[in-house]
Amino acid sequence: MNSDYRLIFNKRWLGYLAGAIVFAIACVGLGHWQLDRRAEKHAEVVRLNENYDSTPVAISSVLPRHGSDLPANSEWKRVKFTGTYDTDHTELARNRPLDGQSGYEVIVPFKLKGGGGILVDRGWVSTNKSGSAPSSVPQPEDGTVTVVARMQPSQSNTGQGSPQGQLTAIDPSDVHVDYPLYQGAYVLMQTESPAAQATPQPLPKPSISDGVNLSYAMQWFCFGIMALFAFVYSIRQEVRRRREDDELEAAMAESGEDFDKADIPIRPRTSSAERRQEETGRPTSNQVRQPKRRRTRRTAEDEEDEILARQGY
Repeated sequence: MNSDYRLIFNKRWLGYLAGAIVFAIACVGLGHWQLDRRAEKHAEVVRLNENYDSTPVAISSVLPRHGSDLPANSEWKRVKFTGTYDTDHTELARNRPLDGQSGYEVIVPFKLKGGGGILVDRGWVSTNKSGSAPSSVPQPEDGTVTVVARMQPSQSNTGQGSPQGQLTAIDPSDVHVDYPLYQGAYVLMQTESPAAQATPQPLPKPSISDGVNLSYAMQWFCFGIMALFAFVYSIRQEVRRRREDDELEAAMAESGEDFDKADIPIRPRTSSAERRQEETGRPTSNQVRQPKRRRTRRTAEDEEDEILARQGY
C-alpha cells in the first residue's frame, strides 16, 4: 500500500470505513428482501394464471382430509361438488369493500353429497344506508345444487369480536354446524346449477403484478455501492490535499520565503509533523511550524555610522 494511504488506519478513518461497510451490508440485505418479495408476487401471478380457468376437479383431490391445509399451488384451482346449502347457518364476512363501496361477503355452509361440508363464499352484497347490515341477502335454491368454485385458504381469525351472524375472517372454525367442515380452505362460488333467481355480486378476478420490488432492490444495491464509493473518494481527496500541502511547504523551505511573505494563497492545513502524530499516535518535537525570523537589511546610513564609530567620531 502507498505510504500516503496509511491514514486509513487511524481511528477516524477506520470509523468511516466501518460505517460505510455496515451501511452497504444493510443495503444488500434490503435489496435481497425486495427480491424475495418480488419472487413471492411472481409466484402468485403464475399460480393465478394457471389455476383460475383450470378444469374443475373433485374437492377430495385437492384436500384429502377435512383437517388438511390447502397447498399453496392449489389456490384458485377450480373444484366441482354437489350437495345442499345449509342456509340456517349463513354468515356475513364484514368489512369487505368493493369498488370503493362498503359491504359484506355472503358465507353459506354447504353439505357435500359424500359427507362433510365446506364454506361457500357466494359473493358480495352492499350495506344498507345505516351501514350496519346488508341491504339484502339473495338466497340459493333449495334442494340439490351442483357448484363450481375456486379454492381459497382459510383466513386467520383476528380475535376481534363481531355481531351475531357476522365474521371478521372467513375461518371455518368460527362456524358451528353438526357436520365436519373442511378447516384449511373455503371456496369462491363461480356458478351453481340450478341457478338462483338472484345471487350476490361475483367477486372479480384479482389484479396481481410483480410490482416495483425489482426497482426498489436495484436502488438499495446502488445505495450500498455509493456508500463505498463515497469512502474511497473521500480518502483519495484527503491524500491529494496532504500531498499538495507537503509540496507547498517544501517549495517555501527551498526558496527561503517566509510564510507571511509568500504570494501564495494558503488554506488551513495540517502540517506533516501533525499528520505523523495523527497516524502513529506518538508526539513529535516539531508539531507546529515556527515562522522564520526576518533578517534586517543594513542600509547605507547604518554602514556610515559604523565607520564613524570605529574612527572615534
